[in-house]
Amino acid sequence: LGSINNEKLHQDLAAAKIDHNFTMTEYRNLIKENDLNKKLYVQKAISQKELDASNLALTKFKLQTIETSIKKLKDTEKAVQDTILRAPFSGTVVDLPVKDGQPVNANDKLLRIADLNQLKALLFVSEYDYSTIIPGQKVLLNRGFLGAAQIKAQVEKIESVAKEVNGVRKLTIHCSINAKDIPTGLAMVMDGGIQGD
Repeated sequence: LGSINNEKLHQDLAAAKIDHNFTMTEYRNLIKENDLNKKLYVQKAISQKELDASNLALTKFKLQTIETSIKKLKDTEKAVQDTILRAPFSGTVVDLPVKDGQPVNANDKLLRIADLNQLKALLFVSEYDYSTIIPGQKVLLNRGFLGAAQIKAQVEKIESVAKEVNGVRKLTIHCSINAKDIPTGLAMVMDGGIQGD
């Protein structure tokens, strides 16, 4: 969906990965050294005390250094993930009031999402036109000056009770709109007309 500027965190993550790789290389070298010390002990080239010290160094490195490295890497990965904005539902970004690089504060509106699959249009028609409208009938919604953009819709439901609108009794028609027919810039005022077959 989007992310907060996290360039510094990505740099920190890259550094944490390099540090972790270095730590793991150092650990592999300690394993090789410890394996060599075990062979030397069998050959009686080093004492039990020296072998124990080698085993202890390997164990301490594993428990302290590697665990710290893994924790740092996971914490940095989580910090990067926490800068990614995820919507609680699927939809389309219909408004983006902030500009790239613009500082924002807590509770600032960053964007608006709409589920365009559930988009409906309400049309008011006069009582005189009511008898010519049926569910499933096509509707053409005009947006902009002289219908510059048109959106296809379909009559879904017709209210049976008329309402007074500007002194004229009108009925409300519910129309469904296909999301793929919606142009960019959702904020719009439209007029509509029912199409005949």
